[in-house]
Amino acid sequence: MSNAFKVTSQLLRISTAVAVCALLSTEASAQVTYPSGVVEDPAPTNKYTNGRSRTIDSLIVHTVEGGSLSGTVNYFKTTTRNISVHYIIDTNGDVVQMVDSWHTAWTQNDYNSRAIGFEMVGYAGDRSTWYYDIGDAEYGTTYNNLRPNVDKLANIMAYFIEHPTNKNGATYDIPFQRIIGDAYDYPGDELDMPGIGGHYQVTPWNKSDPGIYFPWDDLMKFVESYIDNDTNVYYPTVIPEPTAIAMLSLGLPALLLRRKRA
Repeated sequence: MSNAFKVTSQLLRISTAVAVCALLSTEASAQVTYPSGVVEDPAPTNKYTNGRSRTIDSLIVHTVEGGSLSGTVNYFKTTTRNISVHYIIDTNGDVVQMVDSWHTAWTQNDYNSRAIGFEMVGYAGDRSTWYYDIGDAEYGTTYNNLRPNVDKLANIMAYFIEHPTNKNGATYDIPFQRIIGDAYDYPGDELDMPGIGGHYQVTPWNKSDPGIYFPWDDLMKFVESYIDNDTNVYYPTVIPEPTAIAMLSLGLPALLLRRKRA
């Protein structure tokens, strides 16, 4: 083995170690940034409860069963029904917040006091609510052809998961995990597990949203990426450039040593 080869090998090991340490340092210090562009359009004060009666420990996904962000906001502001929601997310990623997270929106029945609710514009039975279809200009340009709404939902969810705290009298302590089962699996038909779930799990007898096409696995992957990196490394990237693939190979040990949450 030549001296030149030994030196090159040693330099490669050193550079790899530096790259791994840099990635680990970045991962350990990542703080999820709240997404820009969230528009506040408050719900009527008689449609939600001020404050919280318990710890906020859950994030629940709904579908609007309608195709318009402005129409959905108007509905929640004018309906005579006693309902409200924290966030409404359009298929293009636009977001309107109608109730502050530290207040109790009337969206998910037994989970109202403990959850932050997200209404996703679209339909539970429509795959195109979450995915671009063949013929769409954006088809083939995003990870798994997902629309921006899933990415934006993941960003907001990660923000609340990564910031366990007390704010305005409300305590946030949301674990990064999927809620298992539905209300029928729990005593008294009342779901009782913290984490990320769907409306269908809270009231399975009359709700199916966000529906069979909702990309749960990709959502969890996106949320994890925001928690670890303060960015979604998957979206909208489809295929990394060769140089990016080489850099990822250097950082593979860091990815395997993913930070464990408390």
